[in-house]
Amino acid sequence: MKSTPSTTPTTPPRRPPEYATINLLKAISAQLIVLHHLAFYGPMADHTRQAFPDLIDWLAQDARIAVQVFLVIGGFLAAKSLSPQALSGPSNPWTTILRRYTKLAPPFFVAILLAVAASWLASFWMTHDAISAPPSGGQLIAHAFLLHDVLAYDALSAGAWYVAIDLQLYAMFSILLWTCSRASVEPMPAYLIPALTAIAAGASLLYFNLDADWDVWAPYFLGSYGLGALAWWASDPTRRPRSTAVLLLLMAV
Repeated sequence: MKSTPSTTPTTPPRRPPEYATINLLKAISAQLIVLHHLAFYGPMADHTRQAFPDLIDWLAQDARIAVQVFLVIGGFLAAKSLSPQALSGPSNPWTTILRRYTKLAPPFFVAILLAVAASWLASFWMTHDAISAPPSGGQLIAHAFLLHDVLAYDALSAGAWYVAIDLQLYAMFSILLWTCSRASVEPMPAYLIPALTAIAAGASLLYFNLDADWDVWAPYFLGSYGLGALAWWASDPTRRPRSTAVLLLLMAV
């Protein structure tokens, strides 16, 4: 009589603590952004403000700081994906950028179409500034390519700008990493990518971010994104303590 081999149940791998923290921050920030949009654009905001004026004013003005959390996390995860140890970059940045676009654009455009349909239905019941006019063909095409702000089209959704900026930042970061790989001798110096990232982030914070005319372009937001990338490299347990201290100093500066 053959015995049935015993099977040991497999335990799913535990998610590292930093990812649980990231997911928690993203969840809290997402709720704050939704409440910010409702307080700023929502048709009930004027009535709610009468009962909770301080809360609605805070949500309308200060809650948008949660966007910075997404930018930092975006840079953190981009560094993890594209250059985990800051020693190389993508071999073909255009393929990397296209892959990012195909990940972002389809669900984004579906969400835009749903927003257009919802706005059209709402226009039968009420009149409000938050209801967008029917989009033109050029406006839809610009949204499909995430170029609506660059081409000066009105956004069809309050959060549409962030998706476009996310793609720009990812593209800019990919090209920066690729440039470092192509320009550097082998092996690449361990300080090169973090140093150039810190310089780019500093230029963003000290120049581009101070001029609102840049707010439809990636350099305006690169400061937060670059800090996220530096945070990933500083968290690498294989990095030497002196190198980690330098990265933390760059972030502090």
